[in-house]
Amino acid sequence: MKVARIQSTEASNKIEGIYTSDKRLKEIVQKKSESRNRNEKEIAGYREVLGTIIKAYNDFEERFVLLEKKKMTSLERVYSIIERSLVKLGKSDIMTLCPELSQKTVERALKKLVDEEKIAKIGAGKSTTYVDVKRL
Repeated sequence: MKVARIQSTEASNKIEGIYTSDKRLKEIVQKKSESRNRNEKEIAGYREVLGTIIKAYNDFEERFVLLEKKKMTSLERVYSIIERSLVKLGKSDIMTLCPELSQKTVERALKKLVDEEKIAKIGAGKSTTYVDVKRL
């Protein structure tokens, strides 16, 4: 995977006319060195975007595994979604991702997870969001 990231970063940046030495490219992609100039900042930016894409792909793949696990409780399903999320989620987001769960079921699961300190509640009212405490 590391080689593919380096090759992808190099190819994409060359298309944009951004060049650096192979050694510097490898150092930047592997986060072993800070960017020294604009070209290297572009390379680092691509590295970050590529990392987000890979994380989102893995998350997407895991969601299919979740759907196959019919034996999960509603509490486990809600926690699993929050745990794997790249962003803070609101109640409506969770209901969209778990259409088989009622609003009351989602609310009970969220309250229990907050009480158990597995997730953190951020904000209040309609703008309330939830995040796994491990991400804080």
